[in-house]
Amino acid sequence: MLELLLIGAGPQNLCLLLRLLEPAPAPPDTLRRPPSSQRTIEVRARKQRACKEYRADMAAWLAANVSVVDASGDWMARWRDQFSALQIPHLRSNSGLHVDPHDAYSLTHFAEARGRGKEVQPLRHIGKSEQFHGPFHTPGSGLFEDHCADCVHRYCVEGIVRRAKVTALEPLRSPDGAVAAWRAALCDGGSLLARRVVVGIGSTNVPRLPDFLGPLTLGATPNILTGSGIGSAASAAASAAAAGAPPPGRLAHAWQLVEAACAAGARRPEAARGPFGAAGGKGGRGGGGGGGLARRGSSGSSSSGGGSDCGAASECGSSCGGGAACPSSCDTSDAASDGVGEDGGGGGGRGAHVGPGSAPAPPQPQPLSPLTAAGLVGPGDHVIIVGGGLTSAHLAHLAFAGGAARVSLLTRGPLRIKQFDVDIEYMGRHRAEALAAFRRRRGPAARLSALRRALQGGSITPEAWASLAPARGAGALAVHERVAVAGAEWDSDSGRMLVWSEDGALELAADRLWLATGSAADAARDPLLASLLSALPVPLCGGLPVLQRDLEWAPGAGVYVLGAYAALELGPGALNLAGARTGAARVAEALGRREGAPWLEALRALQRRHAAAGGGD
Repeated sequence: MLELLLIGAGPQNLCLLLRLLEPAPAPPDTLRRPPSSQRTIEVRARKQRACKEYRADMAAWLAANVSVVDASGDWMARWRDQFSALQIPHLRSNSGLHVDPHDAYSLTHFAEARGRGKEVQPLRHIGKSEQFHGPFHTPGSGLFEDHCADCVHRYCVEGIVRRAKVTALEPLRSPDGAVAAWRAALCDGGSLLARRVVVGIGSTNVPRLPDFLGPLTLGATPNILTGSGIGSAASAAASAAAAGAPPPGRLAHAWQLVEAACAAGARRPEAARGPFGAAGGKGGRGGGGGGGLARRGSSGSSSSGGGSDCGAASECGSSCGGGAACPSSCDTSDAASDGVGEDGGGGGGRGAHVGPGSAPAPPQPQPLSPLTAAGLVGPGDHVIIVGGGLTSAHLAHLAFAGGAARVSLLTRGPLRIKQFDVDIEYMGRHRAEALAAFRRRRGPAARLSALRRALQGGSITPEAWASLAPARGAGALAVHERVAVAGAEWDSDSGRMLVWSEDGALELAADRLWLATGSAADAARDPLLASLLSALPVPLCGGLPVLQRDLEWAPGAGVYVLGAYAALELGPGALNLAGARTGAARVAEALGRREGAPWLEALRALQRRHAAAGGGD
């Protein structure tokens, strides 16, 4: 029987496992500890990579005690696929947030040691304040991936992810009725037994579909996109027409577009992002070292990485808009999640709008566009994107890269331009104090209300907004703010999607309708968590489980939850990298307390033995 089963191989569970394996972890919620010298970190890292005896002993300990299950079969695969599909050149989180548990400055040292400083993007729209002292830069996607890969190698956890999907959890009880272990049912018919389970899944299993779709939601969403499960493409189109639904590829949610782009072979984020010269990463992967994790195609992984409103956020509320009346610079507020939908970080400072500039040449289709290859966008298309978060900006770039001539962006509230996606207090030097204040709110309803106030809805970074300036200046991108969409339908006569607003002021006809409306963290609708609710019911508030302070599902359950579904305990940013580090620290401490944790004591004894011999640590 396993001591620990980790469900999901995303940043949440990777942070947890590395923290369990680290004999001297750094505090998760502060950068105040003086950084280790670069030489000290490099010497330690070389020992971790090179000591064969230590690595062999660690591999044996992991094989005996821990298993990781993910549909991708690799660490961070879902994260990489999403970043690659959406061609995201830089993270939204600052460089102090990463998976290395030993030192908050590890990623910075990693870049400097390999001559890859140019892959770090400065934050020019936020200044030093009482609440935020930096770091004032964000890592490139490739740099972050390679740093993750180096951590995976140094801590000897490569190759331990089992390619499978956990479909249900069943408690095994002792004679006195207490939960003694869990049986995890796998999609291939097998099962695993473990004394402790950590559920570190994202919320992209439950895409948020707006009410205005009405009858268009009657068909299964994947069928609308690809016709999968219906038969051939021709029969799929015929079935859609008979039901009054658009043909496959005309209506899609953002996560479906990500899956299709991955399946079609999305380019790296550093690639050019379309005919308007939208920002790709500057420079290549740079200097040597830290080879990346193996890239994979589309997968049904439950790993973290999708944007979520944690049951709390509205679609859009804003401190400033981007129309003609918008000032050249404006105060920005702050709002939570890292990955793709709304990348992680804090918030605050000032964001500057970039002027339109001169109009570029008309857009030309990009032959390598993954969405073009998948038949989801074509030359001359008009694409309507509903949603005001960072994903909507990435989708606009993908539309133009696929040859679209026009994009109409519709936001329910005013467009918000913000550096980070949570209030600055939850990401700056006072993060620990802010989380403590959040936890002092009595009752889940009060915390849910605080989450909603902090999140407010989607937002776009100043850099992403600036990268769309050429398209806005050319008249190819139209932004319609404060639009309450009343309905959408497929007009088979014209072969177009029709969208109209509640006040009748806006009526649009387009070739494609894309929904950048995020995900809903609703435990009752997630298949795995629904099975856990059935086996061991706990209260829900706004779709979120009411967990114990140490993120345990229920007292004595032996199941812990990380990510968006832990937001009532971890606060705003539960899904992003800051939340991953905080959650990992809490669960690691809890696991160490349970029954003295002899399996972890054996690990520490192994590490002390090798440290005394000059290996490993």
